[in-house]
Amino acid sequence: MAGKDVMAERPITEHADRASPTAQAVSTSDRDASETPSPLREYQTRLERHYGAIARYAKIERAVYRTKRVMIFSVIGYVVFDPTTMFFLTPLFISLVPLVIVQMWAIRGWGRTGKRIEFYDRAVARIENRWMNEGDTGTRYGDDDHPYALDLDIIGRGSLFQLLCTARTPAGCDALADWLKSPAETTTIVSRQRAVRELLDRLDFREAWAVLEADASRIDASRLQRDPSAVLGRGTAKTVSVVLAVVLAASLLGTFINPRIGWPILCLVLIVELGASYLLREKLRAFGRSARDTGVGLQAYERFARLVRKQSLDAEVVTPLPRFCTAGDRLQLRAKTRLYRWAPQEPFFVWLWLQVWPDMEQAHADLRRRAVELFTALGELEALGALACYAFEHPADPFPEIVADGPHIEAADLGHPLIAERDCVRNDVRLDGSRQMILVSGSNMSGKSTLLRSLGTNAVLALVGAPVRARRLALSPMSIGTAMRFRDSVHDGTSYFFAVVRRLKTVTDLLEGQRPLLFLIDEMLQGTNSHDRRVGAEAVVRMLIDGGAVGLITTHDLTLTELTDTLGPRAANMHFEDQVTDGRMTFDYKIKPGVVQKSNAL
Repeated sequence: MAGKDVMAERPITEHADRASPTAQAVSTSDRDASETPSPLREYQTRLERHYGAIARYAKIERAVYRTKRVMIFSVIGYVVFDPTTMFFLTPLFISLVPLVIVQMWAIRGWGRTGKRIEFYDRAVARIENRWMNEGDTGTRYGDDDHPYALDLDIIGRGSLFQLLCTARTPAGCDALADWLKSPAETTTIVSRQRAVRELLDRLDFREAWAVLEADASRIDASRLQRDPSAVLGRGTAKTVSVVLAVVLAASLLGTFINPRIGWPILCLVLIVELGASYLLREKLRAFGRSARDTGVGLQAYERFARLVRKQSLDAEVVTPLPRFCTAGDRLQLRAKTRLYRWAPQEPFFVWLWLQVWPDMEQAHADLRRRAVELFTALGELEALGALACYAFEHPADPFPEIVADGPHIEAADLGHPLIAERDCVRNDVRLDGSRQMILVSGSNMSGKSTLLRSLGTNAVLALVGAPVRARRLALSPMSIGTAMRFRDSVHDGTSYFFAVVRRLKTVTDLLEGQRPLLFLIDEMLQGTNSHDRRVGAEAVVRMLIDGGAVGLITTHDLTLTELTDTLGPRAANMHFEDQVTDGRMTFDYKIKPGVVQKSNAL
C-alpha cells in the first residue's frame, strides 16, 4: 500500500468536474457519497462568487476615488480663480462625506472577501493534495517519546494535524493536537461523531468563523493556566497594602487641609509606594499582563460566542460552550472584560490598582478560571469544526463502527488518509482475539511500512471521532504503540540497536494499561545479527500476544516468518511483492497471504 505524492499546482477550474475515485464507496454512517454534492465543485462555485464580489468592490472603490478626485480638483480650481465661490462650494465639501463612507465600505468588503477567498483556496489545496506547504504544522506539539505520534506522522510537516487543522485560536489547535495524541473512550467517540455530523453541512458557519474579525490569538487557555505568582496573597503583604492605601488617601487629603505638613507626608508615602512597586516589579508586570490578556481574550471570545449563538446548534451534542453564555453571564463577563482590558502595565500603577481593590487578585483568579473554561470549550468546538471540514471534503469516507468487545479491528479497503485518493491503493486487514498478529514480509518499497501507517493513522482518526479512509472500519477502543523510526545519538551515546530496544520497551509498557494494545512494529529488532534477532523477536512477540495485544510486524528477515508456526492460528504470514518487467520494478501494493518468495535488493 503506497501512493505517489502528487504536489503539482493546477488551476481550480481544471478539477471542477473531476469525480472522486472512491465515490462509489458505501458508508456505514448514513453518508451516501452518491447524493453528496462534490466538495470541490462547491468550493469552486463559492470562489467564483467571491472573485466576482471582490471585482465589484474594486470597481466601486475606483469609481468613488475618481469622483472624489474630480470634485476636489474642481473645488481647488474654483477657489484659485474665484475665491468668492468658497461659500457656495460648502455643499460640495459636505457631499464628499458619503463618498468617503462608501469608499471605506468597499475597502472593508474587499478585505473580508479576500479572507473568504483565502479560506476556500486552502480548502481546494487540501482536496487536490497541495496542502503540505501551507497551514499549521503543529511542530510545537511534537514529542519524540510519544507512543505513536512521530511514527504515524501525527504532528509536523505533512502530518495529519496539518491536514486537519483549520483552527484559528490557540485553544482550538491545543484541543485538536490533544485529541490526536490521546485516544478517547467509546462514549466520547460516539458523542464527537454526532457533533461532527451536526456541523458537517454548515459550510456557511465555517466560512463565517474563518473570516470573523477578532484577535483569535488571545484565546489561549494554556497561557491563562500558567498563573502569575501572587502579589499580595492573603498575608502580611495584603495588610501592608491596605494600610498604605489608607495612608496615601489621608496624605492626599492632608495636602488640602495643611499643605506644609501634608506635602512632605505625601512625598514620603509616594517614595514608599515606588519602592514597594520596584521590589515587586516582576510579579506586578506578570499580573498586569495576565489581567490584560484575560480581558482582551474574553472580548475576542465574545465575538466567536455570538456567532455560535446564531447557529441554533444542539448544545448537548456539539459543545458545552452555550452553557456559559446565558444573558446574566454575558453581562457580567462584558463588564469585567472592559475593566481588565484596560489593565495597567507599569508596576507602579498595578501596585496602586491592587491597593484600591484589595480583592482584585482573587477576582482576577476567578475570572481567569472562567476564561479557561470558556476558551477550552471554544477550542473543542473548533476541533470539532476541523473534523467536520475533513468529513465534508471526503464524502466517501465513513465514520467507523465502535465495538465494545476487544481487541478488534476489521477494515475493508483500508487506505492512507495522507495519500491522495486517486493514488491510494487499498487493502483489507482483520485482527481480533482469534488472529492477533500478522507478520508482513516483502521486498523493498512494496508497501509494508505504508500498510502499518495506514492502519495506525486510521485508528487514530477513528478514536478521535473522525471519518476514516476505508470502505468500512470496525474497531474497539485501544491504546496504540509503534516502533518504526529509530535514531542513534552520538551525544547521548545511544547505538541504533539500543534505540530500537528502548522503543520496543515503550510499546510493551502499554500492555499494563486498561485498554488492549494495537502494536505496529517495522523491522523487528533490526541492527543485530539474525540469531539474536530471532530469539529476541520471539520473546517480544510472545509477550505481546500473551498480553492480549493485536498488531502488525514487518520484516525482511525471512527466518522470522517461522514464528507463526509456534503461535498457531493466533498469527499469520502475509506479504507484498514486486514484478520485474523489461528490467523495471513495478508494484501493485496489494497484500497477499503467505511468505514472500522474491526480493529486489540485489
